[in-house]
Amino acid sequence: MMIETERLMIREFTLDMAGDVCRNSLDDDNRRFVPDEVFETVEEARNAITFLMSQYGKTEGPLTYPVLTKKDGENIGYVQAVPLGDGTWEIGYHIAQKHAGNGYATEAVRAFLPVAAEMIGTDSIFGICLFDNAASIRVLNKCGFVSVFEGIGEYQGETREIYRSIWKRCPADETAETAGDGIASVGAIKGKEKTVEYTIRKVTIEDYDRIFALWNSTEQSRRALNPVDDSHEGIRRYLERNPNTCFAAVSGERIIGVILTGHDGRRGMIHHMCVHPDFRRNGIAACLVTAAEEALKTEGIQKVFGVVFTDNEPANAFWEKQGYSLRTNLNYRNKSLNAEIPTGE
Repeated sequence: MMIETERLMIREFTLDMAGDVCRNSLDDDNRRFVPDEVFETVEEARNAITFLMSQYGKTEGPLTYPVLTKKDGENIGYVQAVPLGDGTWEIGYHIAQKHAGNGYATEAVRAFLPVAAEMIGTDSIFGICLFDNAASIRVLNKCGFVSVFEGIGEYQGETREIYRSIWKRCPADETAETAGDGIASVGAIKGKEKTVEYTIRKVTIEDYDRIFALWNSTEQSRRALNPVDDSHEGIRRYLERNPNTCFAAVSGERIIGVILTGHDGRRGMIHHMCVHPDFRRNGIAACLVTAAEEALKTEGIQKVFGVVFTDNEPANAFWEKQGYSLRTNLNYRNKSLNAEIPTGE
């Protein structure tokens, strides 16, 4: 396997890399965050490489590849996909401390993700790291991972504060290509004139004005708004009750997609899912839905529903494609408790 980006090469290990692997593993930063990846001697590194080489072509063990610079071929770290034992996989990566701050980890992970997903036959990969590993969290966020859990959990055999996120390979009609390798890049869409990169993150009340403008960009979203629930105060209350289940797709300073999702402890409900008309049919909506569903599952919710206008044919087709069935054996009934909010038809 060979992946090339603008500055890096990712390929299979060889035994002559043992010295570099040993040196890189002894970084102070690496010792602090991934102690099980430290090799005290070149022989230990050679034994580890021998094992990793034996896993190539398999899908039940770790898939680990060195990262080298194209400029001089220096081995500066690794990327890997590791099975978690329950059918899911975790991304792993390390760049030697002397090369930190150059964006190498982001460049390598972004290129490796779709290749790894194809090799192991999955559409989603988790990212798990210590909550105080700010650099690693930044890499995950830049590569399109969405946080699904922040708190206390098991990490390296200890109970620690962890950051758990998920990357989802999103379907797209047109995708940007990673430089040099022809692999679709997650979190990027190709418009008519330029490539637009975006990330998916949690919504905060500071996003309100941009989200409200987004909702008003389409007639279907605009007609679902009401002056109380969707006011600044109404959304603030909603986010306080549901701080971890609402997400935005963000490109630069612009919010190009949003989904509000909450629950009552038993059932989840999706509100006001919207993607700006200029960025539709690029898989953004599917990524937002995945983020919301994973967040709800983390909070113990087993079932989720949404309400769609019957005459909104594109939206109904979208939700059908996402696996949301149409219930015909129920009557949906409304009663307004506020004179400013119409009951509806």
